[in-house]
Amino acid sequence: GEATMPKPRSRPSSGAQRRPPIRRDSTRVVNRLTTFPTHACWSEILKRSDGKDRVVGLIQYVAMVISGGRPGSVLTSIGFALNDARRPFRLYTPVAVLIDTFLAKGKPKAKGAMRTLECIKAISTAVYVTCDHVVWAGGAGAVDKRSTLYKVCDKLSLMGWAAGSALMAAGHVPDLIAYTRALRDPLASDNKRDDDADEWELREELEEKTVAAALDVASGLTQALFALSLLGATPLKGRQMQCVGLAMGIVGVMRQLVSVPLPPEKTGMGRLGRLPISPSMPMLR
Repeated sequence: GEATMPKPRSRPSSGAQRRPPIRRDSTRVVNRLTTFPTHACWSEILKRSDGKDRVVGLIQYVAMVISGGRPGSVLTSIGFALNDARRPFRLYTPVAVLIDTFLAKGKPKAKGAMRTLECIKAISTAVYVTCDHVVWAGGAGAVDKRSTLYKVCDKLSLMGWAAGSALMAAGHVPDLIAYTRALRDPLASDNKRDDDADEWELREELEEKTVAAALDVASGLTQALFALSLLGATPLKGRQMQCVGLAMGIVGVMRQLVSVPLPPEKTGMGRLGRLPISPSMPMLR
């Protein structure tokens, strides 16, 4: 969707009393990414199917990087087992993505090229997850791996994953550019006056949105690169692919950390923030 910029208030008169600059490490987004998550934070993340998927995905790729993907290694077996364990978290994803994109009412919709990109991304993600369920069924023995259905779904799942992830990254680039430009606005400086508390709050929200958009772009690019590598479309092999997978997992968990509320004492201006994660976002495989 199109980025919505908070509008800074006009400056008070030059005679207004200034307060000391607010430390940059006091902002919510910095606290979220530099403070080790508390029990409440992990509980909030793991309540969501996407949160479970991201955290288990990170553990999966840590195991694969340590083992180097060696056949017969205990950690390699754990990595493959965790990969299969994550798939049920996406059971409803194809339906949710299509409903949110095409049938949901009351939500602002992008226009023109961005709307087209949004629709193609939703269809690609739905194809990816649906076909990935068939691949999982093949691994469980419910579908013959030698069948045409299995082979076609295996290819389509990777193609849908690559396309949906690349389009997700592309869709968030305009938001990232807009948010970054807004942060450079001279009206959003660090030295806030006493009567500029509301403007500081808007800046904190803008910083959160900027970081979230950057993580969404990074998540889409790493997932697209990994999916293309599985398709044999890139020269990445073995340990290189596992490192891309690890980067994917780290970015995914960081995105979850940005989306959960902080305890009251960690929120700078005292208001809890939450940046929702779009259900149409492709999931880590």
